[in-house]
Amino acid sequence: MKLGINIGYSGASLHIPIELVLRAEAMGYDSVWTAEAYGSDAVTPLAYLAAKTTRIKLGTAILQIPARTPAMCAMTMSTLDALSGGRALVGLGLSGPQVVEGWHGVPYGQPAARTREYVEILRKIWARDQPVSYHGQEYQLPYTGPGATGLGKPLKSILHGRQLPVYLATMGPVNIRTTAELADGWLPIWFSPKRMNLFRPHLEDGFARALFPFVASIERVLAPLPLLDARKGAHQIVRIAVVKRWTVPHDVDLKAHQHRQSFGQEPLVETLSRSRLEVVRANLDDSVRLSLG
Repeated sequence: MKLGINIGYSGASLHIPIELVLRAEAMGYDSVWTAEAYGSDAVTPLAYLAAKTTRIKLGTAILQIPARTPAMCAMTMSTLDALSGGRALVGLGLSGPQVVEGWHGVPYGQPAARTREYVEILRKIWARDQPVSYHGQEYQLPYTGPGATGLGKPLKSILHGRQLPVYLATMGPVNIRTTAELADGWLPIWFSPKRMNLFRPHLEDGFARALFPFVASIERVLAPLPLLDARKGAHQIVRIAVVKRWTVPHDVDLKAHQHRQSFGQEPLVETLSRSRLEVVRANLDDSVRLSLG
Protein backbone atom coordinates (compact mmCIF):
# COMPACT_ATOMS: atom_id res chain seq x y z
CA MET A 1 0.00 0.00 0.00
CA LYS A 2 1.17 3.52 -0.83
CA LEU A 3 0.12 6.73 0.86
CA GLY A 4 -0.72 10.01 -0.82
CA ILE A 5 -2.15 13.44 -0.05
CA ASN A 6 -4.81 15.41 -1.88
CA ILE A 7 -4.36 19.18 -1.71
CA GLY A 8 -7.61 19.88 -3.56
CA TYR A 9 -8.31 23.11 -5.43
CA SER A 10 -8.10 26.77 -4.49
CA GLY A 11 -10.55 29.05 -2.82
CA ALA A 12 -10.67 32.76 -3.63
CA SER A 13 -6.86 32.86 -3.65
CA LEU A 14 -4.42 30.20 -4.75
CA HIS A 15 -2.14 28.66 -2.15
CA ILE A 16 -0.05 25.56 -2.75
CA PRO A 17 1.08 23.96 0.54
CA ILE A 18 4.60 23.38 -0.70
CA GLU A 19 6.07 22.69 2.75
CA LEU A 20 3.45 20.01 3.34
CA VAL A 21 4.19 18.39 -0.01
CA LEU A 22 7.96 18.48 0.54
CA ARG A 23 7.56 16.93 3.97
CA ALA A 24 5.29 14.23 2.56
CA GLU A 25 7.89 13.43 -0.08
CA ALA A 26 10.63 13.26 2.54
CA MET A 27 8.49 10.88 4.64
CA GLY A 28 8.05 8.52 1.70
CA TYR A 29 4.57 9.39 0.55
CA ASP A 30 3.93 8.03 -2.92
CA SER A 31 1.81 10.75 -4.52
CA VAL A 32 0.24 14.19 -4.30
CA TRP A 33 -3.08 14.90 -6.01
CA THR A 34 -4.86 18.08 -7.07
CA ALA A 35 -8.44 18.86 -8.08
CA GLU A 36 -10.46 21.40 -10.03
CA ALA A 37 -14.00 22.76 -10.02
CA TYR A 38 -14.62 26.21 -11.53
CA GLY A 39 -11.63 28.17 -10.30
CA SER A 40 -8.05 26.91 -10.31
CA ASP A 41 -7.20 24.05 -12.65
CA ALA A 42 -5.65 20.76 -11.56
CA VAL A 43 -2.57 20.65 -13.80
CA THR A 44 -0.78 23.97 -13.30
CA PRO A 45 -0.15 23.36 -9.56
CA LEU A 46 1.32 19.96 -10.43
CA ALA A 47 3.71 21.57 -12.92
CA TYR A 48 4.86 23.87 -10.10
CA LEU A 49 5.25 20.90 -7.75
CA ALA A 50 7.16 18.97 -10.43
CA ALA A 51 9.83 21.68 -10.31
CA LYS A 52 9.99 21.60 -6.51
CA THR A 53 10.06 17.83 -5.95
CA THR A 54 12.08 14.90 -7.23
CA ARG A 55 10.28 11.64 -6.48
CA ILE A 56 6.65 12.03 -5.43
CA LYS A 57 4.12 11.17 -8.14
CA LEU A 58 1.78 13.87 -9.45
CA GLY A 59 -1.88 13.00 -9.86
CA THR A 60 -5.10 14.73 -10.82
CA ALA A 61 -8.16 13.87 -8.77
CA ILE A 62 -9.76 14.87 -10.90
CA LEU A 63 -9.49 16.43 -14.35
CA GLN A 64 -12.98 17.18 -15.67
CA ILE A 65 -13.53 15.08 -18.80
CA PRO A 66 -15.94 17.53 -20.50
CA ALA A 67 -13.54 20.47 -19.92
CA ARG A 68 -10.90 19.15 -22.35
CA THR A 69 -10.93 17.18 -25.54
CA PRO A 70 -9.23 13.80 -25.21
CA ALA A 71 -6.37 15.12 -27.33
CA MET A 72 -5.84 18.15 -25.08
CA CYS A 73 -5.86 15.93 -21.99
CA ALA A 74 -3.32 13.59 -23.62
CA MET A 75 -1.09 16.52 -24.62
CA THR A 76 -1.29 18.19 -21.22
CA MET A 77 -0.58 15.12 -19.14
CA SER A 78 2.15 13.84 -21.48
CA THR A 79 3.85 17.22 -21.17
CA LEU A 80 3.61 17.09 -17.38
CA ASP A 81 4.95 13.54 -17.43
CA ALA A 82 7.92 14.58 -19.57
CA LEU A 83 8.70 17.60 -17.39
CA SER A 84 8.49 15.58 -14.18
CA GLY A 85 10.54 12.61 -15.32
CA GLY A 86 7.65 10.17 -15.62
CA ARG A 87 5.63 10.97 -12.50
CA ALA A 88 2.18 11.82 -13.90
CA LEU A 89 -0.99 9.98 -12.84
CA VAL A 90 -4.14 10.80 -14.81
CA GLY A 91 -7.28 10.95 -12.68
CA LEU A 92 -10.44 11.72 -14.64
CA GLY A 93 -14.08 12.33 -13.83
CA LEU A 94 -17.27 13.56 -15.48
CA SER A 95 -18.07 16.35 -13.01
CA GLY A 96 -21.80 17.22 -13.14
CA PRO A 97 -24.30 19.04 -15.36
CA GLN A 98 -24.15 22.21 -13.26
CA VAL A 99 -20.45 22.68 -13.99
CA VAL A 100 -20.31 21.06 -17.43
CA GLU A 101 -23.18 23.03 -18.94
CA GLY A 102 -23.10 26.06 -16.65
CA TRP A 103 -19.34 26.69 -16.62
CA HIS A 104 -17.90 24.98 -19.69
CA GLY A 105 -20.93 25.55 -21.88
CA VAL A 106 -21.01 22.09 -23.41
CA PRO A 107 -23.74 19.43 -23.21
CA TYR A 108 -23.41 16.84 -20.46
CA GLY A 109 -24.20 14.24 -23.09
CA GLN A 110 -24.10 10.52 -22.45
CA PRO A 111 -21.84 10.01 -19.43
CA ALA A 112 -21.18 6.29 -19.90
CA ALA A 113 -20.31 6.65 -23.58
CA ARG A 114 -18.21 9.75 -22.97
CA THR A 115 -16.12 8.05 -20.28
CA ARG A 116 -15.42 4.98 -22.40
CA GLU A 117 -14.63 6.92 -25.56
CA TYR A 118 -12.40 9.38 -23.74
CA VAL A 119 -10.18 6.65 -22.29
CA GLU A 120 -10.05 4.72 -25.55
CA ILE A 121 -8.90 7.84 -27.42
CA LEU A 122 -6.25 8.58 -24.79
CA ARG A 123 -4.88 5.06 -25.24
CA LYS A 124 -4.77 5.48 -29.01
CA ILE A 125 -2.95 8.81 -28.77
CA TRP A 126 -0.37 7.54 -26.31
CA ALA A 127 0.21 4.34 -28.28
CA ARG A 128 1.50 6.32 -31.31
CA ASP A 129 1.23 3.26 -33.51
CA GLN A 130 -0.79 5.10 -36.17
CA PRO A 131 -2.61 8.40 -36.79
CA VAL A 132 -5.67 8.54 -34.57
CA SER A 133 -9.13 7.98 -36.02
CA TYR A 134 -12.15 7.47 -33.80
CA HIS A 135 -15.87 7.47 -34.51
CA GLY A 136 -17.99 7.34 -31.36
CA GLN A 137 -21.21 8.76 -30.02
CA GLU A 138 -19.51 11.63 -28.19
CA TYR A 139 -16.21 12.06 -30.02
CA GLN A 140 -15.20 11.90 -33.66
CA LEU A 141 -11.62 12.16 -34.92
CA PRO A 142 -11.37 13.72 -37.42
CA TYR A 143 -14.49 15.79 -36.73
CA THR A 144 -17.01 15.61 -39.58
CA GLY A 145 -20.13 17.04 -37.95
CA PRO A 146 -21.90 20.38 -38.35
CA GLY A 147 -19.53 23.20 -39.20
CA ALA A 148 -16.69 20.92 -40.26
CA THR A 149 -14.52 22.09 -43.17
CA GLY A 150 -13.73 18.56 -44.28
CA LEU A 151 -10.01 19.36 -44.05
CA GLY A 152 -9.33 17.48 -40.85
CA LYS A 153 -7.08 14.44 -41.05
CA PRO A 154 -5.90 11.79 -38.59
CA LEU A 155 -2.76 12.86 -36.73
CA LYS A 156 -0.14 11.21 -34.53
CA SER A 157 1.33 12.88 -31.46
CA ILE A 158 4.59 14.69 -32.12
CA LEU A 159 5.67 14.11 -28.52
CA HIS A 160 6.88 10.58 -27.79
CA GLY A 161 5.60 9.65 -24.37
CA ARG A 162 4.26 6.56 -22.66
CA GLN A 163 0.97 4.99 -21.71
CA LEU A 164 0.06 6.95 -18.60
CA PRO A 165 -1.87 5.28 -15.77
CA VAL A 166 -5.52 6.34 -15.88
CA TYR A 167 -7.72 6.49 -12.78
CA LEU A 168 -11.46 7.09 -13.12
CA ALA A 169 -13.76 8.69 -10.54
CA THR A 170 -17.01 6.85 -11.10
CA MET A 171 -20.10 6.10 -9.05
CA GLY A 172 -22.84 4.32 -11.02
CA PRO A 173 -22.74 0.60 -11.88
CA VAL A 174 -22.14 1.13 -15.63
CA ASN A 175 -19.20 3.49 -15.16
CA ILE A 176 -17.73 1.38 -12.36
CA ARG A 177 -17.73 -1.57 -14.78
CA THR A 178 -16.09 0.62 -17.41
CA THR A 179 -13.47 1.67 -14.86
CA ALA A 180 -12.58 -1.92 -14.06
CA GLU A 181 -12.46 -2.81 -17.74
CA LEU A 182 -10.46 0.09 -19.16
CA ALA A 183 -8.72 2.07 -16.43
CA ASP A 184 -5.70 1.39 -14.23
CA GLY A 185 -7.46 2.39 -11.04
CA TRP A 186 -10.62 3.71 -9.40
CA LEU A 187 -11.13 6.94 -7.46
CA PRO A 188 -14.27 6.08 -5.49
CA ILE A 189 -15.88 9.04 -3.76
CA TRP A 190 -17.94 8.26 -0.63
CA PHE A 191 -16.32 4.86 -0.46
CA SER A 192 -15.91 2.70 2.62
CA PRO A 193 -14.08 -0.65 2.53
CA LYS A 194 -16.81 -1.95 4.85
CA ARG A 195 -19.24 -1.61 1.94
CA MET A 196 -17.01 -3.25 -0.65
CA ASN A 197 -19.72 -5.87 -1.20
CA LEU A 198 -21.84 -3.18 -2.89
CA PHE A 199 -19.16 -2.44 -5.49
CA ARG A 200 -17.40 -5.76 -5.96
CA PRO A 201 -19.92 -7.26 -8.45
CA HIS A 202 -19.57 -4.26 -10.78
CA LEU A 203 -15.77 -4.33 -10.50
CA GLU A 204 -15.57 -8.05 -11.16
CA ASP A 205 -17.92 -7.70 -14.13
CA GLY A 206 -15.61 -5.07 -15.57
CA PHE A 207 -12.51 -7.14 -14.91
CA ALA A 208 -14.13 -10.04 -16.75
CA ARG A 209 -14.56 -7.83 -19.83
CA ALA A 210 -10.92 -6.72 -19.86
CA LEU A 211 -8.38 -8.13 -22.29
CA PHE A 212 -6.78 -10.22 -19.57
CA PRO A 213 -7.52 -11.06 -15.93
CA PHE A 214 -7.28 -8.64 -13.02
CA VAL A 215 -7.89 -8.62 -9.32
CA ALA A 216 -8.85 -5.62 -7.19
CA SER A 217 -6.97 -4.24 -4.22
CA ILE A 218 -6.39 -0.96 -2.48
CA GLU A 219 -3.09 0.40 -3.75
CA ARG A 220 -3.05 4.06 -2.72
CA VAL A 221 -4.67 5.72 0.24
CA LEU A 222 -5.17 9.46 -0.10
CA ALA A 223 -5.36 11.85 2.83
CA PRO A 224 -6.87 15.34 2.65
CA LEU A 225 -4.66 16.24 5.62
CA PRO A 226 -1.67 14.44 7.22
CA LEU A 227 -3.73 12.77 9.95
CA LEU A 228 -2.15 9.37 9.71
CA ASP A 229 -1.08 9.09 13.33
CA ALA A 230 -4.63 9.02 14.68
CA ARG A 231 -7.14 6.22 14.23
CA LYS A 232 -9.77 8.78 13.23
CA GLY A 233 -7.50 10.16 10.56
CA ALA A 234 -6.65 6.74 9.18
CA HIS A 235 -10.35 5.88 8.94
CA GLN A 236 -10.97 9.15 7.15
CA ILE A 237 -8.37 8.54 4.47
CA VAL A 238 -9.29 4.91 3.91
CA ARG A 239 -12.79 6.07 3.03
CA ILE A 240 -11.39 7.81 -0.05
CA ALA A 241 -9.00 5.04 -1.00
CA VAL A 242 -7.94 4.42 -4.57
CA VAL A 243 -8.78 0.88 -5.58
CA LYS A 244 -6.08 -0.34 -7.92
CA ARG A 245 -6.14 -3.37 -10.15
CA TRP A 246 -3.23 -5.74 -10.57
CA THR A 247 -2.48 -7.87 -13.61
CA VAL A 248 -2.05 -11.54 -12.88
CA PRO A 249 -1.45 -13.50 -16.11
CA HIS A 250 1.91 -15.10 -16.84
CA ASP A 251 1.49 -15.74 -20.56
CA VAL A 252 0.19 -12.41 -21.90
CA ASP A 253 2.12 -10.71 -24.69
CA LEU A 254 2.32 -7.27 -23.06
CA LYS A 255 4.02 -5.79 -26.12
CA ALA A 256 0.90 -6.59 -28.12
CA HIS A 257 -1.18 -4.75 -25.52
CA GLN A 258 0.90 -1.63 -24.96
CA HIS A 259 -2.15 0.40 -24.03
CA ARG A 260 -2.38 -1.61 -20.80
CA GLN A 261 -0.06 -0.68 -17.96
CA SER A 262 0.98 -3.21 -15.35
CA PHE A 263 2.46 -2.01 -12.10
CA GLY A 264 4.49 -4.13 -9.74
CA GLN A 265 3.96 -3.75 -6.03
CA GLU A 266 6.62 -1.75 -4.25
CA PRO A 267 7.34 -1.79 -0.52
CA LEU A 268 6.58 1.31 1.48
CA VAL A 269 9.52 3.58 2.15
CA GLU A 270 11.08 2.71 5.48
CA THR A 271 10.41 6.17 6.92
CA LEU A 272 6.71 5.30 7.17
CA SER A 273 6.45 4.04 10.72
CA ARG A 274 5.12 0.61 11.59
CA SER A 275 2.59 2.15 13.98
CA ARG A 276 1.14 4.19 11.13
CA LEU A 277 0.70 1.03 9.06
CA GLU A 278 -1.05 -0.66 11.96
CA VAL A 279 -3.51 2.23 12.19
CA VAL A 280 -4.37 1.98 8.52
CA ARG A 281 -4.61 -1.81 8.70
CA ALA A 282 -7.02 -1.62 11.62
CA ASN A 283 -9.49 0.31 9.49
CA LEU A 284 -9.50 -1.98 6.46
CA ASP A 285 -12.38 -4.37 6.11
CA ASP A 286 -11.47 -8.05 5.76
CA SER A 287 -12.84 -8.12 2.22
CA VAL A 288 -10.13 -5.73 1.02
CA ARG A 289 -7.44 -6.29 3.63
CA LEU A 290 -3.91 -6.18 2.27
CA SER A 291 -0.60 -7.47 3.43
CA LEU A 292 1.25 -4.34 4.54
CA GLY A 293 4.54 -6.06 5.13
